Amino acid sequence: MDKSVDVDKLVGLAKGYSGADIAALVNAAAMSAIKEYITINRTAQAPIKKEVEAKTGPESNNAPLLISMRHFENALKKIRKNVTMTNINTNLA
Repeated sequence: MDKSVDVDKLVGLAKGYSGADIAALVNAAAMSAIKEYITINRTAQAPIKKEVEAKTGPESNNAPLLISMRHFENALKKIRKNVTMTNINTNLA
């Protein structure tokens, strides 16, 4: 996980998410990071390559696969919470 990940902020952003929702969120962030990593390593001209090279050095074949806050923020746009207050109140009654 990249240093940019603010776990406290993620906790706040994921408030109301079920365990399954959080698992889906983490999986979506991970898949985004993996796809980006593959693109960077296949395409020397990828725009994000400069950002990675700044952290790992130019032409590094051992660039780490990191999940950044950006990946989590993008995942939050796709993964919505499935538990509503109505569901909670119904299950508690």
